[in-house]
Amino acid sequence: MKLIPLLMILFTMALNAQPNATALPASLKIEWQLVSNHHQQSNNYLATLTLSNTSQNLALPPNGWTIYYNSFKDLSEKTIGHGLQSYRLQGDLFCIKPTSDFKGLKPNQSGVLSLTGYGWSYNISDAPTGFYLVWDTMPEQA
Repeated sequence: MKLIPLLMILFTMALNAQPNATALPASLKIEWQLVSNHHQQSNNYLATLTLSNTSQNLALPPNGWTIYYNSFKDLSEKTIGHGLQSYRLQGDLFCIKPTSDFKGLKPNQSGVLSLTGYGWSYNISDAPTGFYLVWDTMPEQA
């Protein structure tokens, strides 16, 4: 008899903990914009990636997550700003990971990241796509 209330409490606690992990990705907005195809007088491009947390109460923590994405263009600089780095994993699969310098992204806060890449970028057709957030503790919930 006492086992059922305990299971209900544990199940309720799990449900209450879950919305933060699943609600935050829907509150993260990512915008890409081409700035120049002659960055620092070279044949490299410069684009910005604006990461915005539109949540009213959930923060993107300083660690414990990875944002994966696809891109046809490799970056010439892995450090992209605000304590974040981009890595090519394989083929056109990349990820953004926080470093120890990343302070998190508070509710209603944005950060503009600089992406410097090889060659020219042809505006929106070369924009990275397929962004998704994966928590280190819940990799099965992408």
